[in-house]
Amino acid sequence: MIITRSPLRISYLGGGTDFPEFYFHDFGCSIASTIDKYVYVITNALSDTSSERIRLSYSSVESCNTVSQIQHPVFREVLSQFEHLLPVAISTFSDVPARNGLGGSSAFTASLYKNMLEKSGQPSTSEQVAKFAIEIERDKLGEIGGHQDQYQTSFGGFNFYLFKKNSVEVRKDIVSSSFLEFLRARQLLVYSGYTRTKIPKHKDSSVENTKLLESIRDLTVTTFESIEENSADLQISFNFLRQGIDEYWKLKERLSQSESEELFKEIRFLQGKKLDFSYKLLGAGGGGFFLVLAEEQTIELIKNMLPSNRWIQPGFSKEGTEVVETISGVLKK
Repeated sequence: MIITRSPLRISYLGGGTDFPEFYFHDFGCSIASTIDKYVYVITNALSDTSSERIRLSYSSVESCNTVSQIQHPVFREVLSQFEHLLPVAISTFSDVPARNGLGGSSAFTASLYKNMLEKSGQPSTSEQVAKFAIEIERDKLGEIGGHQDQYQTSFGGFNFYLFKKNSVEVRKDIVSSSFLEFLRARQLLVYSGYTRTKIPKHKDSSVENTKLLESIRDLTVTTFESIEENSADLQISFNFLRQGIDEYWKLKERLSQSESEELFKEIRFLQGKKLDFSYKLLGAGGGGFFLVLAEEQTIELIKNMLPSNRWIQPGFSKEGTEVVETISGVLKK
């Protein structure tokens, strides 16, 4: 039995990383951190007495004999490259429900690939896992989006990412452990009450759109540099991050199609209480979690005002996709 896990992530700021056509001609960047919430994949050999060669357990259960019969697209594409490992049983589960803007889809792909490599006895790097997840999700399955989620879950940590046409630069652990502890007490993930059913479309490509992407990207770079330059002062670094989130959300609303006001029910409630906080909707939009940043006392007030099933306050994870445990044993046939 092999257990792998890949962390979910909080994307703080990002410019152009959802638009390869933009950063292929220039560059894109993002500031993001992985959190201590994970997507797990567990594999085990099937007994010779099993009537099937493939057994998959996720939100549904599949039993079949060939890879081509698999209904789940990511399972099908990944296992098509590891047919020599059959027969196999694979289960997956997440600490947080899917389609909530925390990068769970890419975390699942990365965790599954890492598991298959471990089962094959093949070593792997974070870069290799990220590139494979991109190939599966973007190239083979044609899913809309950029390349940031795959890199964030594979590498782990609070990082700055620089995306260009032929390269990705990862600046690992750009803040101290002290800042992470300081930030954890001052941030909250507030659930909108809705999961994303489809990826909202951005506005059509245009000169205005490109200028907005450039503004978001430049804001991301400026925020990164400000945090880095003031790393010794935790409060000032946090203030710069909040300021970046405020400006980012104003620009992001102009870039994307309007979100349903129903998504903002909890946010509007908190604003009605005259609380001082910054926020942004995580992920591609259409549902999921809001990131909320505020001083520690305000965060505690928010936690007391909202039902306990409307927020989580995760810690940070410095590790990316990894093997958690390998258990050797012989099945009774």
